Amino acid sequence: ATLLSDLRPAALLAGGAGAQCLASAMGGTEASWAPLLLAYLAQNSSIAHEELIHRESIETGKQLHREAIKQERDQHQEALELERVQHLQEITTSLRENQKEADRDLLQAKTGTFQTYMIVSTLLFAGGFGLAIEGQLSENPPNILGMPLAELHYSLLGIGFGLLFMSCMGGLRLIDRMNKFMALSQEAQQNLLKDLRSTALAESKEDDKEQQKAHRAKFTKGLRKQIVIKTCDAWHQSRRVGSFSRFYRYRCRDLAAVVSLTFQIGAVGMLGAVSTYVIASLENPDEG
Repeated sequence: ATLLSDLRPAALLAGGAGAQCLASAMGGTEASWAPLLLAYLAQNSSIAHEELIHRESIETGKQLHREAIKQERDQHQEALELERVQHLQEITTSLRENQKEADRDLLQAKTGTFQTYMIVSTLLFAGGFGLAIEGQLSENPPNILGMPLAELHYSLLGIGFGLLFMSCMGGLRLIDRMNKFMALSQEAQQNLLKDLRSTALAESKEDDKEQQKAHRAKFTKGLRKQIVIKTCDAWHQSRRVGSFSRFYRYRCRDLAAVVSLTFQIGAVGMLGAVSTYVIASLENPDEG
């Protein structure tokens, strides 16, 4: 009787065809309806278990799908970031190479100009020495423009010697200064490339993605770094420069103007001395 009272509510709660079957069976004996009830409950339990497994499998599939999408998105973002870094590296490398070529071309042009000044100054200097030693004026040279020709001749010769010597020394100083800057620039470039190679090697050996990202950010920052050369100890805008054109503008332009001016005046003075010697020789052909 206790078993019947416990199972009767379950039979009523089952509902549907199963409930009708159980309700009709409950009018009979315990032996007639108890096996049916147990079989029905076992069937419902199996169906519920299968539905639970099905729902869990669906939820697991959705979770795996979301994780796959997230992983694919992360891989895509990582690939884009790596491509961006590589593109930045290519652009930066190209810009650095173009900058180096421009600096070398400008250095070659400026060096060629000052070497020309020095060569011509040396030739005029040698000619002036020959004129001073071999080109003796007559004992009574004429006057020119109200000034004794001898005074004008040796004044022009002295001016030519002095200014051409200054032009040669200034040219040597300029070439030395520019070559030192280029040497410092090359050294800074090598140090930067060394740091970038070390960062890239550390990234390739690292397995942790966060550490790889940190190394990649450091590498990108190194690519964007502007090389600055300290040119002097004075506190002004020309103390640190990043290109040869700025270095020449701040540290060489004034000296270059002095070299050019002294060369021109010295060359005019030396040619004037030659002219006065020729005039003296024409005035006194027998004594010249």
